[in-house]
Amino acid sequence: MDTERPSKMRSSLLNVSPMLAVLVTQGLFDATIAYQNGIYLDLRPFVGLTDALGPLGDLLKRTASEGIDHWDGITIVAESFAPLGQVMSGWYKANGSARMLKLLACFPQLRDLVIAHAVVNGNLPLLSLLPLEILRAVPYTLLDLAAWDGHLNVLEFLHSVVGHEGCTTWGMNLAARYGHLDVVRYLHERRSEGCSDWTVVFAAENGHVEVVKFLHNYFDPSTVLVSAALKSAASNNRLDVATYIIQVLGNDERNSTDVIEEAARKGHLQMVQLLHLNSFACTTKAMDDAAVGGHLKVVQWLHSHRTEGCTTRAMNWAASNGHLKIVQWLHANRQVGCTNWGLERAATLGHRDVVEFLVTHRHEVDAKVVLERVKLEYRYDAVAMLESIMDKPSLENRQRDSNTRQNVSYA
Repeated sequence: MDTERPSKMRSSLLNVSPMLAVLVTQGLFDATIAYQNGIYLDLRPFVGLTDALGPLGDLLKRTASEGIDHWDGITIVAESFAPLGQVMSGWYKANGSARMLKLLACFPQLRDLVIAHAVVNGNLPLLSLLPLEILRAVPYTLLDLAAWDGHLNVLEFLHSVVGHEGCTTWGMNLAARYGHLDVVRYLHERRSEGCSDWTVVFAAENGHVEVVKFLHNYFDPSTVLVSAALKSAASNNRLDVATYIIQVLGNDERNSTDVIEEAARKGHLQMVQLLHLNSFACTTKAMDDAAVGGHLKVVQWLHSHRTEGCTTRAMNWAASNGHLKIVQWLHANRQVGCTNWGLERAATLGHRDVVEFLVTHRHEVDAKVVLERVKLEYRYDAVAMLESIMDKPSLENRQRDSNTRQNVSYA
């Protein structure tokens, strides 16, 4: 019965006009409309995207030739994909891959960007549909884009099947930063580009301890910035990463003071404690920076467990930033005090409660000198604040009383 169908169709077409025969024959119809002006209805959402995506194409070409020299570049790439992503998500959901070749035929100028979008989104079925020569011709670092979001299957396809050469050190850099250990391992085993010296720092910053371990174990220790990675872990409170790095560091590295100081500056008490237990050094900058940031618990812990102490910078900057509890605690527990600069900054920035406390309790600051200075600088709000505080009748009595209350605790 199947063998009779074509003959019946041919015989039926003999009974209609030639024009109708063309319209009802799919192959002839497709060949005819290929020469007509206009666009398919389902492809209309892509009209106008060429201009909108021009900057993205230029950016991807530039990163292919120059690399990405900072993380802002990654953010810009992601944001630049948005117009295409908004159209592609709905269109692909409705049509799948069935109309992809027609899309690329109608919009050849979008071809490379559509392919890059598929790579970034891990759309292996779509990529597998396309001829290999088309994929090889894409002038972007496609392997880097696949590594970026951890699409190992796409990465394997591009490397092993397509043979695309769009890979740089940023492939492993990106994979390490976002914790894609399987991608890092694959690139290390199958590619020769390697990674930058700072890759382990990127991984440590984001708490990817397994990636940090891999990089430390499989790369030349002289090119792995372990000390910088520890500081990054301390800054971001990555305790598991810091614990591992401490285990592999030599004792000489523990003389570096900036690791505890960075943890203190960010207010990471547990990190400060971990580093202290492992004999890391620090200076007065640790307590100073903790005070600057308003991290009272860190200030108190350093006071109780370390001997470095602090400088006038601690109270000055705590006052400048409006951290009254820090100012009160330093007043009661440390002897270094502050300077007129701290009072001036607090007044200028509107921290009235801090100004009142300093004027009342800290005999080393001269409110009259500060008042004259802010007058010269035309800081009228600060002038009004200082004058109102200094005019209070009980000020002198409170100043005298403060000299007998040096041991008051402000928790």
